[in-house]
Amino acid sequence: CFNTRSKRLDPPLGLFFDQFAYLHIGFATAIQAKLFGFTVLIPSMSRFALLKILISDLRIGKNNPKRENDANTGIHLLHFLSQDESRWRGVQDDFGSFPVPWKKKVLKPLENRLDKDPLVPIIYAKLLEI
Repeated sequence: CFNTRSKRLDPPLGLFFDQFAYLHIGFATAIQAKLFGFTVLIPSMSRFALLKILISDLRIGKNNPKRENDANTGIHLLHFLSQDESRWRGVQDDFGSFPVPWKKKVLKPLENRLDKDPLVPIIYAKLLEI
């Protein structure tokens, strides 16, 4: 997988938390909310979609179902966001703020799916305009 390190919280929670590569992308503009006494960070839809596509290519195994699920989630969410001009502006702002290596890591999984999903060429072309 793409786990960089793990740590365990002390009881009574007994939870394991993993830190993943590129996860910080999703939380750069996150919304804070309280849930069961915990503060949770909720990423913006555009950053979440871009992150799902980026990490899909980092998953081990060509036929890994999580890999396909990540890519499909990102693709379909980007398609949804592209249907509304103000939502797509958020994607433009977020993707536009990425350094070139990150942009390439988002575009590569899309390039590999250009002929597999009819939504991909549309999303790919829109991202290339940014």
